[in-house]
This record gives sequence, structure tokens and C-alpha cells, in this order.
Amino acid sequence: MPGPYDALHVYYGDLHSHSAVGYGHSSPEDAFHNARLQLDFVCLTPHGWWHDIPADEPRLAAVVDYHRQGFARAAQQWAHIKELVRRNHQDGAFVTFLGFEWHSCRYGDHNVYFKGDDGEIIRADDMDALRAALRAYRARGIETMLIPHHIGYKPPPPPRPRRACASTCAGARARASWGRLTGGR
Repeated sequence: MPGPYDALHVYYGDLHSHSAVGYGHSSPEDAFHNARLQLDFVCLTPHGWWHDIPADEPRLAAVVDYHRQGFARAAQQWAHIKELVRRNHQDGAFVTFLGFEWHSCRYGDHNVYFKGDDGEIIRADDMDALRAALRAYRARGIETMLIPHHIGYKPPPPPRPRRACASTCAGARARASWGRLTGGR
């Protein structure tokens, strides 16, 4: 009796590959060539945008500059990446996706994927704007996918200070302190 998974196949790929476009090593042509030698699918994901890059932290100036240069290279080479995605895709043999990495201190890094070779680097200033842009692509018939890559770089702001109350006398004073602490609840 055939099993429920007998018709399924295993495919090997890389959905997070870098090259010298953005900031990595080797040419995008080499990245696609090397992927074709051993994989069934690939997505070259240049680092495309970082809306809340910590530009105001002097100790990170070199990191910020490095990233900004990478983002500029990705923007300058985006049309070329799209052409390589188009040229290297072979239905049923080697599947390529267009994509990029969207950075965020607050939301963490996410990889954005387009099915096919049509799409742009989205310079969204928050997660809601990024998702809205992806919904707009979907409304135009361009399928997209958003996958978290890793958590944010900065911890969330600390919680608001809490008040503590202590009383050596019972009764109204303790209840009054608790009332101020809880907003009268």
C-alpha cells in the first residue's frame, strides 16, 4: 500500500545566500554557478535596507558605514540581480527566487522573497509598512513570502518603573497606597 508521502520529493536549496552585492564575497554570477552545482533552488539575498540603523551610536560608526555601502551596492546592482534570477531559473531543474534581507533593530531581520524575478527592495520603516508593501505585490499577482531571520539587535525599552509600598500601620494608609499604585482598582 503506498504511503501518503510517496509522491513527495526532497529538494535542497539555499534561501539566504550572499555575494559581494550587498556585503559578502564573490560575484553574484559565482553564487548562482556554485548553487547550480549542488542545489535545486537558490535565492541571493543582498542586505537591502535597515530602517532603524543605529547611526547615532558613535561606537558603531564603522558598522553603520559598512552596511550603508552594502545597501548602496545592492540598490545599484538590483536590476542585475533580477536579470541573473531570470537567466538562471530553469523550470523543473533549478529554481531561483528574487529576494533581499530587511534589517531592523526593533523587529529583527527578515528575508523577503518574490516568486519569480519581479520585485524591488522595499524601504519600509516598520513591520506594518513592510507587510503592506508585500500585500500590494500580492494584489498585483506577485506572490511573496516573508521569513524571520533572527531577533532584533536592541532589547525592548525597560518597563516603566514600578512603585512599591510598605506600611507598618494597617488600614487606610496601606489601602490608599495600593490605590495609588493600581490606579484605584
